[in-house]
Amino acid sequence: MDFTFKTDKESVEFVLEVAKLMSNGFGLSNSEAISMINAHWKDMDFTGSEHVIYHETPTYFANEIYFGHDSYWWLDEEVRNSKGLKSLKIKPIADSWG
Repeated sequence: MDFTFKTDKESVEFVLEVAKLMSNGFGLSNSEAISMINAHWKDMDFTGSEHVIYHETPTYFANEIYFGHDSYWWLDEEVRNSKGLKSLKIKPIADSWG
């Protein structure tokens, strides 16, 4: 697997989980998901078990990469409407814990 960012064994597993979630949740092929991930994290360094990437879940990053931060994807529809934001065309992936 070729990434545009530096990885170690732990981060490769994390990134592959993000890609899997994006494929299953948004109907992307694995290569489309990896391409979006590569564009988002280009030239980053995700090595070391204490890296900040692990402060969020793979589900968070799947949504963040797919929708983009400026979409405010984490807001529910009622809040989106109250703030004058457009509805998302597809629902964000929900974390299994919540």
